[in-house]
Formats: sequence, C-alpha cells, structure tokens
Amino acid sequence: YDKGASIIRMMNAFLTENTFQKGVSNYLEKYAYKNAEQDNLWEELTKQAHSDDSLDKSLKVKDIMDTWTLQKGYP
Repeated sequence: YDKGASIIRMMNAFLTENTFQKGVSNYLEKYAYKNAEQDNLWEELTKQAHSDDSLDKSLKVKDIMDTWTLQKGYP
C-alpha cells in the first residue's frame, strides 16, 4: 500500500497538482459505471498533461509509469 501512495504523490508532483486532478477527474467521468484498466488512467493523464503543457508531447504517462509500477520495490 505504501508504494501505491508514493507513486500517486510522485505523479502529482511531476504532472503538477492541477493537471493531475483534472486528468483523474476526466478519467472518473469518462469511465463512470464502466470497466477500466490502468492504461485508461495513463491515457487520460497524458491527454491532460499535453493539453496543459506540463509534459513534453513526445512523452506518455504510460511510458513513465510502467517503469514505476511493473517492477518490484520503489522507483
């Protein structure tokens, strides 16, 4: 559980709090009462980050997060 909380805090920091909150809100609205996967969240966060210019257009949140979530231990 500690790793999950750490990852959320780190995402919030590198995307900026405003972008992170908007991206999560968009994700929750889009997938309300539907099935969703981890990659759906990364996609919504990427769209918002690119819209807000808080992430370089050549990067995707999925590429960053996969290095954090698919390995043991803390990033």
